[in-house]
Amino acid sequence: MPRRYPPYVSAYRDRHGKLRLRFRQGKKQFAIKSKYGNSAFEAEYQALLSGQAPQSAKGPATFETLARRYRRSTGFAGLRESTKQNYRRILDALCEVIGDVPLASMSPGIVEQVVMAKADAPNAANRRLKLLRTLFRQAQIWGLMSAKQENPAMLVDPIKINTDGHYTWTEDDIARFEKVHPEGSQARLAMSIMLHTGVRRSDCIKMGWQHVRNGEITVWQTKTGKAIWIPLHPTLKAELDRLPKTNMTFLLTSFGKPFTGNGFGNKVRAWCDAAGLKHCSAHGLRKACASRLAEAGCTDSEVMAITGHTTRAEVTRYTSKANQKALARSAVVKLANPFGEPKE
Repeated sequence: MPRRYPPYVSAYRDRHGKLRLRFRQGKKQFAIKSKYGNSAFEAEYQALLSGQAPQSAKGPATFETLARRYRRSTGFAGLRESTKQNYRRILDALCEVIGDVPLASMSPGIVEQVVMAKADAPNAANRRLKLLRTLFRQAQIWGLMSAKQENPAMLVDPIKINTDGHYTWTEDDIARFEKVHPEGSQARLAMSIMLHTGVRRSDCIKMGWQHVRNGEITVWQTKTGKAIWIPLHPTLKAELDRLPKTNMTFLLTSFGKPFTGNGFGNKVRAWCDAAGLKHCSAHGLRKACASRLAEAGCTDSEVMAITGHTTRAEVTRYTSKANQKALARSAVVKLANPFGEPKE
């Protein structure tokens, strides 16, 4: 926030705590719509100085106009809170770059430029593109862009990512972690919860005794909003039996409070680093759970019943890999004994 604004311009915070600007000259007072420092602000300020009404200073709809309207839309209000937080961060970043660009001037070139600015983080770049496609589609529906103007973000291809995502913990990784973090430690408890239920970290930090009944644990999935029931694995049950039944969550910070999602991720990062597993992460335990289930011979449906995946695409990657291993072993056995001769 600058210490001094142009004459007649002052700052205040609205009822939501957001910083806003107003123009006040004598008895005239108008809210300034444009962001301080960009070309749209200068145009609006000069128009107000000359005595023009705000409507004449408003000009054509800009990207920032669209972003503000989207934040107030029912579509945005219906998103999960975690998605809203992510979208707010992306919108703030985009407004910093293209805030005062008129929507009528938006082109695939501009979209590609702001997407490729995050090329070093391909997933983040593709999230920008996905949100831009949604925004421009809404702009056409709301009449902020001409229906004849093609959605510029649809003409830009996402960055191809040749990766399997988060690293999947191996059995050696798990053994190494267990060697450093003994039974009864919070690190071992966290690993056991994620490895034997396949939960996401956002669900792991909310789990407590109120979710355990009759040898089963109920997982309320933040991402899908659905509940799944999982029988307690003996190893997980042994870890839980060591805990007092007075806390609302199994996992607590050093201050005795529940973890935040990011705080828990950082804690797992520290536990992994202590075990020399810098390549491992919290989400990799969820994938290790799916891999264990697949290698135990579970079907796609059985794996999905534990992990809560809603589509088979991700689960099939684990079961197909497990099937490949089983078929390869069978093939080598046949190769070693091609005629089925009885062993001596």
